[in-house]
Amino acid sequence: MVKSFLKAFFIIVLILSLGGLAIGYYFYEFYVFDQIRICISNKSIDTKVPCNGDCGEVKSRIREGIMEKQGKVVQNSPAIKGALDEVLNSIVFCEKTCRIRKIRGFDIELLYSENLESCRSNEKEILIEIRGRDIVALLNSRRQ
Repeated sequence: MVKSFLKAFFIIVLILSLGGLAIGYYFYEFYVFDQIRICISNKSIDTKVPCNGDCGEVKSRIREGIMEKQGKVVQNSPAIKGALDEVLNSIVFCEKTCRIRKIRGFDIELLYSENLESCRSNEKEILIEIRGRDIVALLNSRRQ
């Protein structure tokens, strides 16, 4: 009787443990905790830097400035790193000189977002989904 009770108890504990692991994995990999909406305008600022094709030098300078201030956060979060690359490729462009489009909804240097419901009709939208793994990466970068 005691053996069957212990066996049933261990089976229940095993099932609950596996269920907890499955729920944890779901929240870590798939559940979207928050979304950051970045709106990229058609309006731009002239940098007065002559174009060299894709304005890579301007992108590099912007990226270096961000990495100086927020390097750990960007390096540790795949979502933020990928979004930063996408935003830089969308906002920096060549039109005789390198130009930078204005953005709303996100301060690139401070990595601060404001909650925008939607972008205007003439703006390009980039939506960043923050999942559990990104939150863990951000917390780890704050500890370092």
